[in-house]
Amino acid sequence: MSETVQVEVAGRSYRLRSDEGGADLAAVARLVNERIGDVLRAAPHLEKEEVAILAALNMGDELLRQRAVGDADSGDIEEAVEAVRSRIADLTKRLEQTVAPRD
Repeated sequence: MSETVQVEVAGRSYRLRSDEGGADLAAVARLVNERIGDVLRAAPHLEKEEVAILAALNMGDELLRQRAVGDADSGDIEEAVEAVRSRIADLTKRLEQTVAPRD
């Protein structure tokens, strides 16, 4: 059953639906906020879009490093990476639908 969750990312509130539970989305929002905060502390002069892109790149870098470390369980890691990619794509699609301009 789908659950609607309200999260805040970078000071902006979003209502998202999740089939896997609100706790997962809340955890993702916390992680994204942490990475955005890291970028803002390092470069407070950047525009919001630039901050978001750098935060995403940092998270992608972390994911790839974790992937490289898990050579012994590469099959499991490949599955986990694909699951994360799928989840990110799903969340991106939902976010785009949430912030799409309304006529």
